[in-house]
Amino acid sequence: DNYLDARRLRAYSVSRIRKNNQNIRTFFSLNPKKKSKGEIMNKFTFVLVAVLAAGFSFNQAAMAQTKQTISFTSPASASKYTKEYGMLVGDTAGHELRIFEITRTLGQDAPSINGIKMKQMLAHNFTEYVDRNGLGLSYLTILTENGDRIEARGNYVGHLVNEKNSKNMMTLTILSGTGKFLGIQGQIQSETSSHFEAKTVDTNYTITYWMSK
Repeated sequence: DNYLDARRLRAYSVSRIRKNNQNIRTFFSLNPKKKSKGEIMNKFTFVLVAVLAAGFSFNQAAMAQTKQTISFTSPASASKYTKEYGMLVGDTAGHELRIFEITRTLGQDAPSINGIKMKQMLAHNFTEYVDRNGLGLSYLTILTENGDRIEARGNYVGHLVNEKNSKNMMTLTILSGTGKFLGIQGQIQSETSSHFEAKTVDTNYTITYWMSK
């Protein structure tokens, strides 16, 4: 029964990811016609609703599984932009595309997942913002002290707080793991504060996971 439940959950999760991917592709589709800021923000709202709905449905489907939850903070001192590229689109003021990598190195007090300490987190992100408000796509790799890794993918919504800071809310689905994490499933939620002048970020994480049999 547990095996069948795990298969059904994986199939359901894949279908939700595919549907969410379709929404993201629609949002990021190339359109030679110049867009107004209002049209772009309407699309932001549409995808935000889709992201939140997908996260809620995923949680409902996982209710029957035995879950573990960990929460921790990755401070600005542990985070570093290791790669960053950006360009202005030019169709409306403040419309910018960015691709960047953030490396988070966890210390001696790093949290453990499935009994093994986490060592590093690598985030590869894409954003489309207007005046630092908009949507992003993230691929997250968690490296553990024994050399195993966990892969996750998700979307986030960012907004400008003031001229020096912004925040984003992210929901990621755990896709796979290696070694001790074969069969891992779950969800990662985070809230990140970005500080423009210092080029630093601090992030609060909540990871809910279980091991399928």
